[in-house]
Amino acid sequence: MQHQTFNSVSDKSKLITKFSEDVIGAVFLLSCVAIQDQTSKRANTLLDDADDIQKQLDNEARDRMLKPTTVWVFRLPTQTPELNMALIKKRLLVRCITALMLLNPLDYLNGKSSYQMKWYLDYPECGGHSQSPIDIPNGLIKTKAGRKMIFANYNKRPQAFYMSNDGNRIRLFGDWSRKDRPMIYGGGAHNRRYVFHSITLHWPSEHSVGGLQYPLESQVLHVSADYDTFDDAINVSRKDRLAFLGIVNLYMYRNYTHCSVGSILNHAKTGLNSTITSQALSNFNPPLKYYASYHGSLTVPPCTEAVLWLIRDQTLPITREAANALKSLLIEDFQGSLRREIQPLNDRRIYLFK
Repeated sequence: MQHQTFNSVSDKSKLITKFSEDVIGAVFLLSCVAIQDQTSKRANTLLDDADDIQKQLDNEARDRMLKPTTVWVFRLPTQTPELNMALIKKRLLVRCITALMLLNPLDYLNGKSSYQMKWYLDYPECGGHSQSPIDIPNGLIKTKAGRKMIFANYNKRPQAFYMSNDGNRIRLFGDWSRKDRPMIYGGGAHNRRYVFHSITLHWPSEHSVGGLQYPLESQVLHVSADYDTFDDAINVSRKDRLAFLGIVNLYMYRNYTHCSVGSILNHAKTGLNSTITSQALSNFNPPLKYYASYHGSLTVPPCTEAVLWLIRDQTLPITREAANALKSLLIEDFQGSLRREIQPLNDRRIYLFK
């Protein structure tokens, strides 16, 4: 073995430095070999990076499912609340009536035009050209002479007088013996005889005059004596365009109220049917002398276009207090009584009988 001698301190330092570099290089080489053993021999790609990112996202999502951030807390009342049974019954009544109205357009009569426009889908005649009510225009009335209209048995009292109040309209029916039934003929009715059927109240009015709407309207409906029942007249209405006769009484605000409205207010109760004092039909529908006449329809489905309408030329009186009292007879969720929108005249003629 040869011994190397160092001539100086400088030569010794150089040798130590070279030895250190050799040792560090050997360690680095061993580290690279170890790392290479733990990884794949192929180069890393973008797909590998995407896989790693997806795994990370999956882990984070799993952690969120295991650790929900929302906590639901339910608090139960310590005491049972007191039930207002009267209010509950009233709300149930409103919901039942509303459900029936939605099921059958005939029962949906709260005056909303959006529903009225769909009546014809179930009752095609509601989309006809001779529908009611109408606006009686100024200057389009033809004067026509005629013989006097007869109101037979209008002074006879019925055996019973009934008032029907279903919560959104009021109707009156009477029960007379066959020989005493109120009847109309002559005048605008010509030679036909019409037997009284019912009275229906509308507020505000369905018919209008010159665009003016009235606070109250009563419609006194009669059925031709040729038919035994209302339904019989409906069934033949396509062949008989004058199967019904209706008289329209319009009410205007005055400082007193007509006796007919007074009788109704004295007996009617909200949402209930009742029997009122027996009295002559003339109290509710005074015989008229002057009136306008036109051919129209029933104002509710099936909207049968077989009605001869007579509109009294003089209004009947009602006070504002009485009109407000009528409104209170209906369920508060309904605004006003049933009322159909004004229908087009469609070139129909209107006659004035004097």
